[in-house]
Amino acid sequence: MVMLVLGGECVAGGPFLRRGDRVLCLGDSITQDGRYLAVLDVLLRTRQPGEGIRLYPLGLGSETVSGLSESGHPFPRPCVLERSGRALELIKPTVVMICYGMNDGIYAPPAEDRMRAYQEGMKELVKQCRGAGARVVVVTPPPFDAKSFRGPVADDGAEAYGYQKPWRGYDRTLAGYSEWLLVSEGLSDRVIDLHGPLSAVVGAWHERDPGWKNGDGIHPDGAVHWLMAGLIAEGLGVPGIVGEPVVSGAGADGGRGVRFVCRPPVAGPVGAPRGFLEAGGFPRLMNRLELMVADAPAAACRLMVGERLAAVVTREQLARGYDLTGLPVLPFAGASVAVMETVMERQRWFSAAWRERVGHRKPGVERDVRTVEEAEAEWGRVEARLDELTKPVEVEMRVMRP
Repeated sequence: MVMLVLGGECVAGGPFLRRGDRVLCLGDSITQDGRYLAVLDVLLRTRQPGEGIRLYPLGLGSETVSGLSESGHPFPRPCVLERSGRALELIKPTVVMICYGMNDGIYAPPAEDRMRAYQEGMKELVKQCRGAGARVVVVTPPPFDAKSFRGPVADDGAEAYGYQKPWRGYDRTLAGYSEWLLVSEGLSDRVIDLHGPLSAVVGAWHERDPGWKNGDGIHPDGAVHWLMAGLIAEGLGVPGIVGEPVVSGAGADGGRGVRFVCRPPVAGPVGAPRGFLEAGGFPRLMNRLELMVADAPAAACRLMVGERLAAVVTREQLARGYDLTGLPVLPFAGASVAVMETVMERQRWFSAAWRERVGHRKPGVERDVRTVEEAEAEWGRVEARLDELTKPVEVEMRVMRP
């Protein structure tokens, strides 16, 4: 038996995002980095094609929702509430996605006053968004990874804490913020948990590879951004199914055939540790393209795409399900990489243009950027290229004896 598995499963209730939604994405430097939003953009484009859902990534480094700032910070941390009203007025989003917390505990142990400031700030931001007619998605903060932090960490009872010398157990502070978001019924239209699942994956990977570093401990590395995007897409009910296979039986030569049509899968991050995305569930959750053969014709088989050899795989690999997403001979392989590069580059200047139009109080941010008018004009030209790159492609494969 030959089976092709395309994508994951759509959650009950269908997609949260609707045709034509304008999604304002607010957050700190992790959101300004934007890699998880670029991956989410590609997932939406290929899983909900033609719906015109547009992300407006307005993350700002150093920002909080609490209005707090540690004494050792080089400038008072900006608070999103200073600019959120202008962002809502100018962008007129139908959905706002919010991800804060990393800076809000000012890298110190849990404290009632800081928790209260976080709660009040989050409630006020949600109130503003709803007042502007937007649906609200709240995302729990990614974990602080002390094992990956590149500088000294502070023990209990230190005189001061901050981003340069955080409390060793700072992730417990973030866990408290995450728990409050998850149990606060009615706070938002949807809450998506990043902190819990990512903490489990990051912790397990440190056990597996003690030399691995998750970015700098505050800012996640690329592979974790991919997992963040997958978790958010799942929480938003983004459909996982991207195509339908047509499977043929055994041929005269004993080979097995499969034909399928799908849009390009998401290209993986450069330098990701082998097996990390699989451990985090990203391929099965949102990027699944597996060939499963229960009765492979030989102990080792050739996977052929037309007359080209795609891979040599074992019977055991085929029985488990062999991941096709990284095979360079598949006709969409180049498109997968080009789509991701194009979306990331577009997000860089589109985000910068809108961030400066809205305005903010963070010093030192590059302000030599395109105007919003220039960015919007360029958006359409890039959109046409992306439409071409993400068109469905038909693929025919055969599983052959050596």
